Amino acid sequence: LSSSLELKKGKAQAGPINFKYGGGQTSFTAAANFIDSPDRLRLFGNTGGWDFGKALQAVGVNVGANGILAGTFDLSGRRGSLREFVYSMNGNANIDLRDGRISTALIELAGLGVLPWLFSQERQQGFSDIVCIKAPLQLTNGKISTENSVLETRQVQLVGSGYVDLNKEQISIRAEPRPVGKPLSRSAWPFEVTGSFDAPNVKIVERSRRTAKEQVEMPQDRVPCIPDSAQLRPQGNNN
Repeated sequence: LSSSLELKKGKAQAGPINFKYGGGQTSFTAAANFIDSPDRLRLFGNTGGWDFGKALQAVGVNVGANGILAGTFDLSGRRGSLREFVYSMNGNANIDLRDGRISTALIELAGLGVLPWLFSQERQQGFSDIVCIKAPLQLTNGKISTENSVLETRQVQLVGSGYVDLNKEQISIRAEPRPVGKPLSRSAWPFEVTGSFDAPNVKIVERSRRTAKEQVEMPQDRVPCIPDSAQLRPQGNNN
């Protein structure tokens, strides 16, 4: 653990503060303005090296997984205690993962449908390779929202949006899995997770089909972990 501290005209800044634990590392700067907002603390920096499987277990998801999580953050909150800070957070964060694995083929089942899933390599091997995860997060007074977060395997792109409200202990997230590169196809099993933390309701929702006003196609230089619907180009413009 290492750091430096600067005090000037009612403002304090410590950092960058660097520490490592259990294979993960975090580097952040802490700042406070004791004149304009004496009860607030700002933390900003980056983190990486965290085990994806252990992170899932920490939030109660008992599915075998591996991969290394990384991210950036710029958050502020009340500085009375850690709990006060978490439940009053404002700011943004980004979570990324590359080249991981999860011990289920249900992602492929949800995105491909039953018949393609039956003949998929993932069903036979019992796990799915994760190409990438990208989750942009916005935080407002302890409410964590995301728009177009992506989990992508070799065959399926899962795009989700919604929020988790820490103060009200409520969750509302909708996700739609589709075959990679086919954002206009019908999602086999789009689903929602809503309700309280203690008893969330998971249900399959009405399948949607995107419609295009013009003929469009995926580019040859398609980029993983960006929603395919955002990468569509007019047909014939495939550079």
